[in-house]
Amino acid sequence: MEALRAVLFAYAVGHFITATLFIGWPSYFTEGRGPRPFWPFSVFQFGSWPPTHQGFMNVIAAYDLAVGIALLWAMRDPLRNTGTLLFAIVLWVLHGAVHAYHIIWGSSPGNYWLTVGELWLGAILLVVLWPRAGGSPQGASRRRKPRAGSGASAAQAEQTVR
Repeated sequence: MEALRAVLFAYAVGHFITATLFIGWPSYFTEGRGPRPFWPFSVFQFGSWPPTHQGFMNVIAAYDLAVGIALLWAMRDPLRNTGTLLFAIVLWVLHGAVHAYHIIWGSSPGNYWLTVGELWLGAILLVVLWPRAGGSPQGASRRRKPRAGSGASAAQAEQTVR
């Protein structure tokens, strides 16, 4: 369980740092300006596509803040936040796939493979660590048995267990 929480925390911090850079230092991503190396962002650069659209940067920052908050929330009790864990797995796989596509068929530089690896590693770690913590991605859609005293009738409790 602690390893799963550590992964969620590390990736939440990464999303918060990324959001902060998008808001406060967008040229770091668009023009590659800034001190190098600054781990883990030394490989990230959208490219020099002037003009930079600050609204787009703010949207990406909001996305990263929301993901970071969700990961911190899920970190408190990962087994009760299966939806957030599934969301993170799907998000990181798709996000990595988009980068991989643009490396192979687009104009993204080859150093983006590090970004793809980081995203896919997060998804793999969640898939591996989740069952070890007592959860299961396969059982995430199953309904939980109502808690005692929750007001659910015995018939409802029996039906939910099936």
